[in-house]
Amino acid sequence: MILSGGGTAGHVYPALALADRLVSTSCEVLYVGTPDSLEERLVRADNVPFASIEVQPLEQDYRIWRGPDRARYATLVTAPLSWIRARRPATRIIERFNPDVVVGFGGYVCAPIVWAAHRAHVPVVLHEQNSVMGKANRQLARDATVVALTFEDTVSQVEGVTDARIVVTGNPVRPALRATSRAQARQALGLADDDVFVLVFGGSRGARSLNEAVAHLARTLLADEHVHIMHATGLRDFDDTVARAGLPSDFTRYRPVAYIDEMDTVMPGADLVVCRAGSTTIAEIGALAIPAILVPFPLATGDHQTKNARTLVEAGSAVLVRDDELGSAVFASTLEGLIADADRRRTMRAHALALSQTDALSALTDVVLEAGDAQNRDRVRHQDARR
Repeated sequence: MILSGGGTAGHVYPALALADRLVSTSCEVLYVGTPDSLEERLVRADNVPFASIEVQPLEQDYRIWRGPDRARYATLVTAPLSWIRARRPATRIIERFNPDVVVGFGGYVCAPIVWAAHRAHVPVVLHEQNSVMGKANRQLARDATVVALTFEDTVSQVEGVTDARIVVTGNPVRPALRATSRAQARQALGLADDDVFVLVFGGSRGARSLNEAVAHLARTLLADEHVHIMHATGLRDFDDTVARAGLPSDFTRYRPVAYIDEMDTVMPGADLVVCRAGSTTIAEIGALAIPAILVPFPLATGDHQTKNARTLVEAGSAVLVRDDELGSAVFASTLEGLIADADRRRTMRAHALALSQTDALSALTDVVLEAGDAQNRDRVRHQDARR
């Protein structure tokens, strides 16, 4: 099997969950991604074989284009050219590895390998994590054997594909996330039973507006000696966030980090999560039943992060705050109120536990293995016909 993601942790973690499950069923797995990237580091750390192809993303943050870095306009030309150039190495990977199935998790990285798989008549399974289908998956869906979705509402967005080729599996969560108990995580973090542990993160690259808002409130929140904050800022904003918080370097109850590599040993110990609303984040928070303040990224395609958050918010296990409210009293009062109100957090946790949890990993694994079985049956029929 060949798996390919989209370069972000939100794409990589579901792919790694599937990779681990496939390996446990005696499948050989290869992950294809970009070199010297976050995904390469995460994949290699999970001991999954990795092959790289050079593909450039299309810059879609139009606010950046209007700023001083106008050279990013060039990605309108250079990104598509890089996708075309990547077809040849992608074809070589398909020929060398000879997979039964290629699984694409969306994003610019998987486009060349999915294209090469389709040309080689290799079954393609696409998985869409978000409530709004990404551009790459929308384009690739017509040639897919199966399109697997996280949300039922996304079915209507899949164009040129019969219903028989669409399945709603949910978004796979790494089994390792559930392997660490709340008590084990808190003991490793040095937390007492009555400490309130707030985990803040904005995705693999961080979130500047969220970083600024939390850093601004840090002194106020930490005036309560039972409050502990771990704040994953992203590498870009780490120094600025630490300076903005203005706390001594030996102040142990505020733990700023650029990135949390071992999230599966940290998140289970959290009393409250403050984060963006990417689909993988939503799935992991839901799986662990952690109360959350969700701040959707305002420039996400089709506002899909707000739609992603809907399940947890409507269930009463999360509160939604808009990005433009981060610097206001709305965010401050929401965060301070949830930290102070243990009863409300317990109620939110109970609501999360009451949500029906489908086994998305098993469902997606079954889809992939079935596609591979169908491919093998076709090969046998072709061989018999030649005889």
